[in-house]
Amino acid sequence: RDRRAASAQTDAVAAFMRQNPNTSGVTVMVTHFVNISALTNADVSSGEMVVMQVAEDGQLAVLGSLEAL
Repeated sequence: RDRRAASAQTDAVAAFMRQNPNTSGVTVMVTHFVNISALTNADVSSGEMVVMQVAEDGQLAVLGSLEAL
């Protein structure tokens, strides 16, 4: 609700992902369009899933997406 916190929240999610790149299994995070867009620089549809990973250089990479059924 507080858009002033948007950058800090996006940075916190990216930092969490970078701190856990070798965690086995899959981490599922559920959020809203604005958060996913800020993190991925991509447009997504309602209910769509974005598959990401941390690249070796620490950058967040979008691998693809899964459309909502």
